[in-house]
Amino acid sequence: MSLPDRFGTLIVDRAKYYTYMLRSDPQHAQLADRDFQRKLRLLKVDYATKNDYMRSDTIAESIATNIGGRVS
Repeated sequence: MSLPDRFGTLIVDRAKYYTYMLRSDPQHAQLADRDFQRKLRLLKVDYATKNDYMRSDTIAESIATNIGGRVS
C-alpha cells in the first residue's frame, strides 16, 4: 500500500526530528518538530473538512413543482 504524496514531507520532517535528536542537536530538532506539527495540523484540517464539489438541486426543484399538486 502506498501513501499519498501529500504525506511525504510530513514523514521526512519527522525523520529529520529524530535524526537531529540522535545527533544531540536540539535547535534543529525543534525546528523540524515545529514544521512537522504545522504540516500535521494542516492535514488534519484538510481531512476534517468535507468540501461539496458538486451539488444537485433536483430534489428541491421536484418538491417545488409538486407543491399543491398530487405526487404520483
